[in-house]
Amino acid sequence: MLARTTVVATCLLVGCSCHGDSKKSPRPIVDDAGHAARAPIDAGPGLRGVSIHGRAPAGAIQLEIRDSVAWMANGEEVYRVPLDRSAGQVVPVSSGCRVVFDPPSIDVVGVADGQLSTRSLDGAATPLGRSPSLPAASGLFGHGDELVWGTLDDGIVAMARKGGKVRTVARKVKGVGPLAFAGDRVVFADGSALRSVPLKGGTSKKLADVAGRVDGLLVAGDRIVWRSGGMVASVAESGGEVRVHASGLSRPGWLAASASAVLWLDMTGDGSGAIRSQSLAGGDVTTLVEGPLSAGAATIDGGHVYFTADDHGNGYLLSLPLQR
Repeated sequence: MLARTTVVATCLLVGCSCHGDSKKSPRPIVDDAGHAARAPIDAGPGLRGVSIHGRAPAGAIQLEIRDSVAWMANGEEVYRVPLDRSAGQVVPVSSGCRVVFDPPSIDVVGVADGQLSTRSLDGAATPLGRSPSLPAASGLFGHGDELVWGTLDDGIVAMARKGGKVRTVARKVKGVGPLAFAGDRVVFADGSALRSVPLKGGTSKKLADVAGRVDGLLVAGDRIVWRSGGMVASVAESGGEVRVHASGLSRPGWLAASASAVLWLDMTGDGSGAIRSQSLAGGDVTTLVEGPLSAGAATIDGGHVYFTADDHGNGYLLSLPLQR
């Protein structure tokens, strides 16, 4: 069990429809006693070496670190939690949709009231436009000057971040899920194949065969890493031989990677899990920590893996050094 603490929170759903409104006001992040975020504390003997930075809603699956600030979302709210002990903030954004964090000019981009909107930290919403391609089946992704998303009619589309016309990137994609970006190409799962297509549109290229639905996808160094069918695997950006990093995983967990290593949460049952890592080149698998962990979100920043976990209905933001 995580050590009890008076700190702060977040969460998000991917692969679902975006809908809802954003009319609630932003509020500061505080604990039950009304205090702002506290310093990171040790998670206790059950998770040796893990630090707790703040609260996160149960089931969090979106987390990014930008300039020592953790950004997290659950489709209804976005939490901004500085890692320097200062108070955080929560902003209502949308319902049931992956968002794009884009500080400082556009703080958050999401779908609200049936249209794409930006949402600043003072709570102001600015519509970017409506589109028949909304809601977004895959949630929203940002790349360069564009917003990209998968549609409910099996396509991938893009639009400038400042708004404007929606254009088609790919058509007839079987079961649009998470997207990733390798240079100027969009990487996506198309049924039983992993493919990439130029962001400007064009002919897609098969990179690898995949088993089962892809529930995690990212680019690490010059490799594409994914999780599907109880397996963590990678392939070169240009395609080729698939390298299996883990197999026989019974329950979905988060996936993260640096330029040289891939990390994953291996859910072992009964509310326990293990964070494991392996070089992208292959080799021995290392267990970084094992204990009371749950599925959530993760990212790597500054020699640490930051991740979310739940305890008795509460979510927490935690971190662990990559070098143990």
